Amino acid sequence: MRKLIISLHLFIGIGALFGGSMAMLFPEAPMGIDISSMPNMPFASFFIPGLILFVLIGLGNLLAAFINWKKSWLAGYATGVTGGALVVWIVVQCYMISAIEVLHIIFFLLGAVQGVLALFVLHQEKKFPFSLLKSSDESDA
Repeated sequence: MRKLIISLHLFIGIGALFGGSMAMLFPEAPMGIDISSMPNMPFASFFIPGLILFVLIGLGNLLAAFINWKKSWLAGYATGVTGGALVVWIVVQCYMISAIEVLHIIFFLLGAVQGVLALFVLHQEKKFPFSLLKSSDESDA
């Protein structure tokens, strides 16, 4: 399962680094996307969203991949945070463009999968929030 988690982080992270880079390098129309296509965009260009995409989703997922590769005690939390960040990113992006495209659904689901995998890892390792649950052996004592 760790290989799947690391692969997801690398796939999402590298894609976000590319997308974020394009938005920062060509803030007026990255990859041909005009700013007018985002009616609810609070920014005059794509630079700030590109920076957020690059740092939060891109570098965040690469850091989470490294944390998982090193088998750190933070692995489940890093996966959960990056999955949650991706879900929020997609929801906000859909609001800003007032539409939902196929790639939004795919990346929303990838973020949700990261979240579920994080919960599974945290449950396996009996870490918070699952450390708060009492096992049936402990409650019988």
